[in-house]
Amino acid sequence: MRKRIATILLLSSALAGAVPQEGASKTLPEVEKQLEIYASRFFAYDPDAKVTVTRSAATETPLGFRSYKVKRTGKYAKLNLDRVVYVSEDGKWFFAGDTLANSAPRPVKSSADLAWLDEKLGKVFRTTIRAILTPDRDAGVLKGVAVQVETGYGPVRMPGYVSADGRMFFQGTLWDFRMDPRAERRRRIDLSVSRASGPPEATVNLVEFADMECGYCKFRGLQLDRLLAANAGVVTVRRHYKFFPLWMIHAWAV
Repeated sequence: MRKRIATILLLSSALAGAVPQEGASKTLPEVEKQLEIYASRFFAYDPDAKVTVTRSAATETPLGFRSYKVKRTGKYAKLNLDRVVYVSEDGKWFFAGDTLANSAPRPVKSSADLAWLDEKLGKVFRTTIRAILTPDRDAGVLKGVAVQVETGYGPVRMPGYVSADGRMFFQGTLWDFRMDPRAERRRRIDLSVSRASGPPEATVNLVEFADMECGYCKFRGLQLDRLLAANAGVVTVRRHYKFFPLWMIHAWAV
């Protein structure tokens, strides 16, 4: 009887060890496969897109993240891409923006430890930069940062993140790798306060981001006018307008 019980216990332990635990990290092939699907939905739509994902040889990867090389080809050559993206080791976060490495890193404990960002970005934008920590935006091993840029017509804030060890700055936004990025984009775009035309119950909600000083934005807007007119009666569209000033070159659009 004791032998039978011992055997059952051993089998139960073995089976328990074989079942993946909730929250366990995925294997690299699993992440790469998930990333292929995610990238095809995250980047600009191309009906014939083919996405391949491999581990990146990037030497600068923040603690708690893995870097991957994403290549995409498709019908439109201008939409092809070859870039490095990052996925957190816990499978929660995705990042595809720009990064900046710190040649003399130190642990980030206060905004004073971001002085290297002030200096580097100040040279890029040729103006006064002030980077500050925003703890309410911390995500996993990354600390939230707001980069305040003086435009001469008032400050503009750009979102970002810095690794806790101070080795790397992420310029941009983190995305939830567990969600469909198309659904997350829709969730993030606030349509409650934007200027809009078209019926509220329209089948399609179209969001237009534009700069009031941008000549191409005007050209594109006129193209959209013609496109909507040509499809009147075919599909109902509600067109939302959002200000997106290119403050670096169009100060009066701010």
